[in-house]
Amino acid sequence: MFASSEALSLADSKRVADALMTAALNNASQVGATKALSGPIVRGDLATVNAHLEIIGSRVQHAEGAYRALMHSALRLAIARGLSQTDAAALRVAIDASDQGA
Repeated sequence: MFASSEALSLADSKRVADALMTAALNNASQVGATKALSGPIVRGDLATVNAHLEIIGSRVQHAEGAYRALMHSALRLAIARGLSQTDAAALRVAIDASDQGA
């Protein structure tokens, strides 16, 4: 995915992805998944989620179901952390709408 921007080589994109995943897993291990959650879901950032869904749908369609499933899991954590019901509902609609189009 990082390499598709052509800003990084495939090898560099793998190193970046490995570093991000390692940091995320270490943080979740230290403070728990709910507190460690970061990204557009916990921020209630609907525009970014929609942009992700659009790019994934157009470039890596085979990953759309996995992304959608991960976003549903992240949404449950974000709600537990205090995401507003309004933001949660809007995010759920966006995630579910992509499910109907898959």
